Formats: sequence, C-alpha cells, structure tokens
Amino acid sequence: MVDPVLPGNAIMHLPNMMSPAAVLTSDASGNWGCGAYYGSNWFMLPWSGLNATYHITVKELIPIVIAGAIWDHCGGGLRC
Repeated sequence: MVDPVLPGNAIMHLPNMMSPAAVLTSDASGNWGCGAYYGSNWFMLPWSGLNATYHITVKELIPIVIAGAIWDHCGGGLRC
C-alpha cells in the first residue's frame, strides 16, 4: 500500500510476523571493548593485548560469538 501523505514510500503490513522470543544486542568500540545484552543478562569485555589491534569489523563480531557461547543453551527464549 502506498502512503498518500508520503508519495513514493511504501508501508508494508505483515500481519503474520511475530515478535521475536528474545533479542540479542551487542556493540563494540574501537578503543574500549565490547559487550552484549540478552534478556536481563549482560557482559562487558575491555580490549587488551592482541584483540586491541583487530579491525573494528572483527571487534563487532567478537561479542556476538561470545554471546552465542554463553547463551546458546537458552534456546531462543528468555529461560536463562
């Protein structure tokens, strides 16, 4: 459906979409470190040694991998 107020922009209505059971949020900085938040659980990790020299793209991936290792047993729900 095209919005008559904003010509050229389409608004999609997806009635069968469900809210996710759980949301993982992660972030990394170039100098400080990284962290992630899942449900009411979180962690933070300052950069030190070799990982301080990694490219920011790698640094953004590190908290996602760590979160998967920590919260994989949760099974996509907030049972942790």
